[in-house]
Amino acid sequence: MKKLRIVLVGLLLLSTLFALFACQSNIGANRNRVVNSINHRGYGDAPENTLVAFHMSKDMGFDMVECDVRFTKDNEAVLLHDETVNRTSNGKGKIGNLTLSEVRELDFGSWKSDEYTGEKIPTFAEFIYLCVELELHPYVEVKSGVALEQAQYLTEIVDNVNIAVTWISRDKDVLTWLADLRTNDRFGLVTTFITKSDLIFLSELSKNVDVFIDTNYSFLTRRQINRCKSYGIPLEVWTVRSENRIKRLDSYITGVTSDYLNAQTIYNNL
Repeated sequence: MKKLRIVLVGLLLLSTLFALFACQSNIGANRNRVVNSINHRGYGDAPENTLVAFHMSKDMGFDMVECDVRFTKDNEAVLLHDETVNRTSNGKGKIGNLTLSEVRELDFGSWKSDEYTGEKIPTFAEFIYLCVELELHPYVEVKSGVALEQAQYLTEIVDNVNIAVTWISRDKDVLTWLADLRTNDRFGLVTTFITKSDLIFLSELSKNVDVFIDTNYSFLTRRQINRCKSYGIPLEVWTVRSENRIKRLDSYITGVTSDYLNAQTIYNNL
């Protein structure tokens, strides 16, 4: 049994390595390539999803930034990846059980470093206003389970300023609602694996708006890339943390999300 387990683990590792190399291109083919380079939750040296992190993104040469949006108990949109505040603050509990005033009392910086002690959780409106000020293009991941009224609230905030948004979500209903409300924006379906049903959904949505699929690079295969090509669906990937892997990304990939690495800068320097 132990030997069988070792063999199975080995086969899994080999299949993962095969998948990685199967969706890579020759480095030389990527010279002068143009891609969207998105900074994941702000620059990685700062606490994620905070205004200081997005200021740092700008300072480090990014012009696109990704954030995560959830709602408080009193229906205020705030930037938070997890369902709870436990990991990224000195508090505990689900964000949906806390009011904005309660969550504003928490420290969202010191978990990363004492340098950021006292950093507050931003509202979605504060993030959008900062993007306008710094000329950053926002990639807004709306977490699954958001209600129609909440999606409408997000678009109302964006409607108040002159900015285009790329909306991403795993929730197909949320993307459909947002696409009905903001027809000039872009819409990306977030996936871990790319399925045929995902591509069929995006093909239908693409009749009215610009779409793409935003998938986990670690599980991307040549077969999945070819499926995207056959449906004519643009492909972006997250979260790539290796410069060498960025250099070898398949030429069909049009966007790269990373904590630190700016794919466009890497391609410009090939």
